Amino acid sequence: MSCKRLAQSGLIVSNPEILWHAGEPLTLPVEFYDNAFGAIKDELHGLTIEHAMQTNAMLIEEPWIQLFRRWDVSVGVSLDGPPHVHDRCRVTRSGGSTSGRVLAGIGKLKHAGLKLKVICVLTRDSINKPEELFEFFESLGVDHVAFNIDEAEGPFLRSSHEYADCLPTFRRFLRRYFELVIANKSQQSVRELIRGLTYVFKADIASSYETVPIRVLTIGHNGDFGTFSPEIFGQHHKDFGRLVFGNVHDVDVFETLESDPRLIGALQSIQRGIKSCAQTCSYYNICKGGLPSSKLGEHGTFEATETVACKFKRQAVADAVVDLLIDGQLQYCESSQTVTAAEP
Repeated sequence: MSCKRLAQSGLIVSNPEILWHAGEPLTLPVEFYDNAFGAIKDELHGLTIEHAMQTNAMLIEEPWIQLFRRWDVSVGVSLDGPPHVHDRCRVTRSGGSTSGRVLAGIGKLKHAGLKLKVICVLTRDSINKPEELFEFFESLGVDHVAFNIDEAEGPFLRSSHEYADCLPTFRRFLRRYFELVIANKSQQSVRELIRGLTYVFKADIASSYETVPIRVLTIGHNGDFGTFSPEIFGQHHKDFGRLVFGNVHDVDVFETLESDPRLIGALQSIQRGIKSCAQTCSYYNICKGGLPSSKLGEHGTFEATETVACKFKRQAVADAVVDLLIDGQLQYCESSQTVTAAEP
């Protein structure tokens, strides 16, 4: 019924994406998702619904493959590199290796002809290994790769990238990875390369969905929900308390949200932070104020300005693409407004 209430409230878009993540979604049985997907389809009839899952791939077996096909689920896999890299941080509760089971699950996805989308978290160690990561992902036949860093966010209090030359290091990593993609005519679609080209050539970048209330809705296992950045769901804010704004089982919860003083206060605080960014940051036009979760995680407030995420996800990404353009490795055609690899 919660999906129906969302639709009735006018808060839902015509093609909502539902992302099943945070923890390991495949610990629930396949039947749960068949029932849930079916119920959502019934309640939101007439809308195009996109389901996506972010998984460690360790539990993927044939029934999951059939589910992904049956419901056209987009599957993302968390994979930080070859086994000796991946297993440095991603281990079992007893400290054992996970890479073997992850790669077995990936093999099943590829054998089934499904797209392989990877999110790779770069640590202080792996950020110096662009060649090794590229060759590994190329050998797996990765279709899409995205690079995150281990930020101070939510329950994670420290980042391994808190050192003097961390930003130039990441910029060098991106540039080298982009060079390898271009030189090898790789089929890898790299999120950061696409974003960087957008930052450089798109006239006006839109603000992040994560700064707009209810544009991103994060729902917990018990029906509690939060908004803005998914990572702040359930976190504590010194002024607004626990960042949960209701429960989807409450009949009129979406109708009363616009007058919720805690939600209004959080939004106003986020907007003050964005205003400060606009006044002080030379990268504001490609960032539009950053992410609330990063500001809260690093500074304890939404009203901060520059964060590690800003420097890595926006500044370094744009600068790496500019480097390639200056060096002539990418060429921009003004008439068609397209960017292509330069001919050798």
